[in-house]
Amino acid sequence: MQGIEISFMTFLQTKLSWLLPVMHVFTDLGIGPAYALFVVLFLWCIHTPTGIRMALFLSLTGAGNEVLKQLFHEPRPYWVSDEVKGLGREFAFGMPSGHATASIVWLLAAIPSRRKGLIALAACAAFLVGLSRAFLGVHFPHQILAGWLFGGLCLVLFLLVEKPAVRWARSGSPLRPVLCAFAVSLLCIALGKLCASFLSNLALPADWQARVAVLLPQGKTFAPAGLGEIPSNAGMFFGFCAGAVLLDRLGGMSAAGTLRKRLLRFPVGLACTAPLFALILVLPHPAKGSALSAAFAFSLGAVVSFFVVFPVPLLLRRLDLAGPVEKSPARSAAPLELFRTP
Repeated sequence: MQGIEISFMTFLQTKLSWLLPVMHVFTDLGIGPAYALFVVLFLWCIHTPTGIRMALFLSLTGAGNEVLKQLFHEPRPYWVSDEVKGLGREFAFGMPSGHATASIVWLLAAIPSRRKGLIALAACAAFLVGLSRAFLGVHFPHQILAGWLFGGLCLVLFLLVEKPAVRWARSGSPLRPVLCAFAVSLLCIALGKLCASFLSNLALPADWQARVAVLLPQGKTFAPAGLGEIPSNAGMFFGFCAGAVLLDRLGGMSAAGTLRKRLLRFPVGLACTAPLFALILVLPHPAKGSALSAAFAFSLGAVVSFFVVFPVPLLLRRLDLAGPVEKSPARSAAPLELFRTP
């Protein structure tokens, strides 16, 4: 099986090499910073509920994907074969593909519209993001398929749970859903720690280490076992949930408005977050791999995500660049609603 997959990737890299620049673009569209920009663009400027959906989906599936990587601890193609070129630098385990999992977020954004063309476009984007990972030699095809499968299962679960979860979150004290989100975040970290603990004595094959050493940045060690991005993603999930719950209790935010207001919100929102990121850059970061480092990553993820989904929308409302969501029986009964559809 592995030989067939390697032959397929070799074919892509040699016979279809002219597509590599396009594949690099789709891979770059599937990284964290790109998704962060898309999330805040939807959250502040296009459709606030969709931005919140995307944020929750990406953060929770991101943590879950990292847990599964530790559970399966499979190598990447260029770790095990000299035939496949490693055109992307990835030093974590490869099963399932995080890019493929995250790409399902476009279907999450498109499905509520019920527009067939938009859904088809979202599916094409997810396919091309996944395919790009095989082109770049950083994932076996079965790892990409597993990523799509995991993302698809999370999508179905999200759509099934969303409406009852929103009703439950609104039915009592806001502290209840916030504490529940915190518990889910800690559960993700605990599962990641449990899986990683089984790999504490894992001896990586010498040929893996030799191939990866060529691409390792200076001063970086090859240690794929560990929590990785789980604390950061778990923290973001908690921050997004807490911010969304509080924003909903204070009237929510409508992304509707004139084109001028919509265009202004994005630079204003980024300007508001710039001091926070500047502070993060100057803060001393604990040594990676320690419990303090995990707590630090969790805290940063929680603070940043909370900031973009709660204080920034309130500020945009205060500046009259956005308004609260108008209450409407027709809208409150809308399918797949999350935190009052504007």
